[in-house]
Amino acid sequence: MKKLFDQFSWFLRDFGKAYILGTLAVALNNVLMLIPPWAIGYLADLIATSRIHLNTFYSYIVILVVVIGLLYLLNYIWQYLIFLGGDEIGRAARRLLVTKYLKQSPPFFAKNSTGSLMGKATNDVDAISEMAGYGMMTLLDSTLYPLALILIMVIAISWKLTLAAVLPLTLLIHLSKLIGKALYSRFYAAQQAFDEMNDKVLENVAGVRVIRAFDKGEEEIRDFLQTAQNLYDKNIALVRMSALFAPISRSVSGISHTVALAYGAYLISRQELSPGNLISFLFYLDMLNWPMLAVGDFINVSQQASASMERIQELLSYREDVIFDPEAVDYQGGGSIRFEQVSFTYPGEEQPALRQLDFELAAGETLGVVGKVGSGKTTLLKQLLRFYPQKEGRILLGGQPLEVYSRRSIRAAIGYVPQQPFLFSRTIRSNIELGAPEGAVLSAEPEQVPQISFRPVIDPDNSLGFAALEMETTTVTDCAPATDAATGISLEQAIDLADFRKDLAQLPDGLDTLAGEKGIALSGGQKQRITIARALMKDPEILVLDDCLSAVDANTEETILEALKKERAGRTTLISSHRISAIMHSDLILVLDEGQIIERGTHEELLAAGGWYRRQYERQKLEQDKQIPSPTAKGDLGQKGELCFETN
Repeated sequence: MKKLFDQFSWFLRDFGKAYILGTLAVALNNVLMLIPPWAIGYLADLIATSRIHLNTFYSYIVILVVVIGLLYLLNYIWQYLIFLGGDEIGRAARRLLVTKYLKQSPPFFAKNSTGSLMGKATNDVDAISEMAGYGMMTLLDSTLYPLALILIMVIAISWKLTLAAVLPLTLLIHLSKLIGKALYSRFYAAQQAFDEMNDKVLENVAGVRVIRAFDKGEEEIRDFLQTAQNLYDKNIALVRMSALFAPISRSVSGISHTVALAYGAYLISRQELSPGNLISFLFYLDMLNWPMLAVGDFINVSQQASASMERIQELLSYREDVIFDPEAVDYQGGGSIRFEQVSFTYPGEEQPALRQLDFELAAGETLGVVGKVGSGKTTLLKQLLRFYPQKEGRILLGGQPLEVYSRRSIRAAIGYVPQQPFLFSRTIRSNIELGAPEGAVLSAEPEQVPQISFRPVIDPDNSLGFAALEMETTTVTDCAPATDAATGISLEQAIDLADFRKDLAQLPDGLDTLAGEKGIALSGGQKQRITIARALMKDPEILVLDDCLSAVDANTEETILEALKKERAGRTTLISSHRISAIMHSDLILVLDEGQIIERGTHEELLAAGGWYRRQYERQKLEQDKQIPSPTAKGDLGQKGELCFETN
């Protein structure tokens, strides 16, 4: 119990006012609930002795009605306040978790699966919220309420009868401890199984095209059923243990009532107890039934919450891999980029991804990075963004180590286009304007736009159980930044620079077309150009393009690069690519192999050197000369505007 309250201490500190008021309402409610049984027993004695008057009877009826009305009001107040606390802790816990998620670097997500993170933000938070609401109610009902009942039974009726009737209830204390320990371990195991099922569902949904392409539907269904069966078994084990308490509580209650009735009759025969007292006592004993059941509910809820809190605290206590100094200064811009003997090894790996990198890029210049797959191109660019901690060597920006600058100023100065484009389930307009700098003016009126979703079309002959995904459209409200940001460039400029103008005419709703989950409604090339436009919205001092033109054709690539060259003259750009044509106009070109710089120089210098760069350039030029252009570019919309999904 102490451990549980220690875990919830932060919440009680922040939201304790509602609980204090709720507890006071519970205490007053418990006192008032003692009045009706006593009044009924007193009236029974008066009737039995023929000493009751009509006025007295009516007076007691009025008192009972008033007490019942007050009980209704107090019940509403304390339940509202305490259940409000449960909702507050759920909201606070989710805010803490999402804030924690958004501050983490890639190593964190490598250690924690998406399904596990989702499970903690849903099931585990729900368990904690239930403890803070229903659990606190059962705690108060199983402690303050029975204590008040037992106290009135001892003082107003008979301590002997109370002792005899309550003694069997002590069995619950020992049984509660045993059941509580079993519930904790079973609930923890069930939550772990739920995480595994989350991961399996996410994996199957994300990889549905690959599953269908390799006809592995039946195998994946079998694997999923095994995962679901494991979750079912864990939940059944939890339910079986949880179900033990109610019959045990009722059995103990039955024993207690039998003892009370038999011993009460004996005390009446000895003139130590009146019939009215016994009636009141039995009423009070009946009122102890709920507290006994509440003990079981509290143990169940509290053990589940304790297991969930342990899982969440384990996550919240995770130390961030990249620490930004809260006293760090803001980057003022205009600085050069220098790597001094930079080496880097991914967590859990033995071979370094970068080895002794040493180069300098003056402010306003363009850096091109090429190399084989896995040579370290992406890793080099990510180190500039501080996605991973830098332990060997130094990265200087404007002559100062990256560590001296604040997170906000570094991210504000850099526009980043990742290798794998990611789009949110919003309109294309919203996805692009997500890159608008701070201070961008929000639209005064939210726009009503269609929401794209996909549902499976059932086909019994298909191995996955469905033949295709059918698109459905509903209307949602989408509030995006206005077209013109406070700083940076306009939306129209960003679209033109990313060569996305021609695609808008083919999309059903232009900028207000829904991208769908992860951009499912768009081709690979369209997604890449949208992410380029997004990065350009804030007109960054440093633009980082991580092989982000791989899904567009050579002509589109050339158009985009020429536009960027003119627009960003005098500003720093870093480009990684497997295509020589994308980086050949750079001021400095680095050729990487196994994390090392094997060649460096300008395009002309590297051609003259006759190494890997020249061989790759000649090979790609030959392939480009032989390439036969297709009537419809890969990943673009067809002539009728239908969606063409890539399958490779």
